[in-house]
Amino acid sequence: MSNSIEETVHALPELEMDTQVLVKQVKDEYWTTRHFRKWSKAGNMLCFDDGRTSFTAIEDRYSAWKYWKVIDGKFISENNCK
Repeated sequence: MSNSIEETVHALPELEMDTQVLVKQVKDEYWTTRHFRKWSKAGNMLCFDDGRTSFTAIEDRYSAWKYWKVIDGKFISENNCK
């Protein structure tokens, strides 16, 4: 049995740009609403800054988030970083 990193990484959900998500940087803080931009190569969720969308973003500004969950009416996935 191989112990490669690829086997331990969970598949990321396929999300459309501008999907509304909940994000936070610290486990014990409140969730913040943002709009999905894309996945980073490292597997982090990137979201447009300040609640903007692809239509309202300024200079394509976005931030990476450590904790996230999808809120599009049905629960799809949650990042369970420790």
